[in-house]
Amino acid sequence: MSILEEIVRHKQREIESMPEMPDVRPRTETRSLARRLTSQKPAFILECKSCSPSRGNLIDNYSPSRHASQLMPFADAISVLTDARFFGGSFDHIAEVRSVYDGPILAKDFFISRKQVALAARSGADAILLMLRILDDAKWQALHRYARQLGMETLTEADDDETLARAIKLGAPIIGLNNRNFNDLSVNSKKSLKYIDRIPADRVAVVESGIREVHDWRQYGRCQRRPDAFLIGTALATKRVSEAVRRVVFGEVKVCGINEPEVAHLVYAAGASWGGLIFTDSPRQITPEYATCLKEDVPELRWAGVFAHASIEQVAKVSQVVGLDAVQLHGETWTVDRIKQLRDWLPESTEVWRALQIDQDDVAMPDIAADRYLIEPIGEKLGGNGRSFDALPRLPTKSHHKWILAGGIGPDNVVTFREHFHGMLDANSKLEHAPGQKCPSKIRDFFDRLTRFPEE
Repeated sequence: MSILEEIVRHKQREIESMPEMPDVRPRTETRSLARRLTSQKPAFILECKSCSPSRGNLIDNYSPSRHASQLMPFADAISVLTDARFFGGSFDHIAEVRSVYDGPILAKDFFISRKQVALAARSGADAILLMLRILDDAKWQALHRYARQLGMETLTEADDDETLARAIKLGAPIIGLNNRNFNDLSVNSKKSLKYIDRIPADRVAVVESGIREVHDWRQYGRCQRRPDAFLIGTALATKRVSEAVRRVVFGEVKVCGINEPEVAHLVYAAGASWGGLIFTDSPRQITPEYATCLKEDVPELRWAGVFAHASIEQVAKVSQVVGLDAVQLHGETWTVDRIKQLRDWLPESTEVWRALQIDQDDVAMPDIAADRYLIEPIGEKLGGNGRSFDALPRLPTKSHHKWILAGGIGPDNVVTFREHFHGMLDANSKLEHAPGQKCPSKIRDFFDRLTRFPEE
């Protein structure tokens, strides 16, 4: 018996023990999932769940409202797991999420009965998930029709040729393609690439499961029929959900040269994972004392300090005073031996990044004991030249998380770089209207573009 068959059998017993639902009045105020998912492309359905059959418990002391509040800034809709036995969910979680979130809520369960549909409507869901893998056509039509009578929409899930053909023939308005294999629960983020073009243009197309990194969803931008939305679940089932959602939606992004509290708040709200503090000669240079204030003002950001002509003792002292998460080292003086010596002065949790100016097409893994390597085009200064690569260097493919791309990255070219580079992007001068003065509109435009496919 597969895990899906086990879940459905348990669900049938669960429904048999449920009392008959009193009449449910049709919803007069609903938030259209379909309309929200097509208002911008792609859209993101972000999920609240605390455990799964394949991985067990994922979040201790799980709070649906707390989890949703961290997803909200980047969610076009929120999916709420309501199955209790296998996913630790509850229909009560919908109300908890609704207390902090005003957008569309999708109730995600194994719907096989009108009782469940009625319960979803009473709980405040705007849409429900219907899996064709567990429903025949007649059952789907009955549940879909009942959901519509109660003022809810349905997201119809297909996972192979047969179920997709049925979804299209049944006229399902929102079709989800699941990247999961329900026989062994394995996931392949590329699975739906072969199906997506078959979904008619007048339907809403959603890709589900396996979206763990930014390139997992960006690869669908090369399809003729691009998805309208992505449903992101397990990757966000973590205590560090705010960090996780930024990594999946935007990829890791560092905004360097932060020198004002307002800018720090803005870049974090926009989607940045890291902030850069410059402690070397630059229009953006700040003191360790001021950097400490910035870090305390926005502790949610991870902070990297930028150093050039500094001693080991100076770097270590500033790092300790500010509480840096990483030190970024520029200049040829930072040899293997000096970096090893510096590590002895730093906490184990502090990353060491080595900046490299390169001009070759192929880049091998440097023989330097650093946690990450920042690459930028050769320029007159050790960093901050504002020049970008004409063509992205070829990097070791299995270590993209160890690379940081810098140099002239801004709203005009960030999508191109993100399409081909999966590591951290480091932006600075192109987000300014004058040296050392960040421009709020450029910052917002920069992060907005990161959530879009390339222009066709």
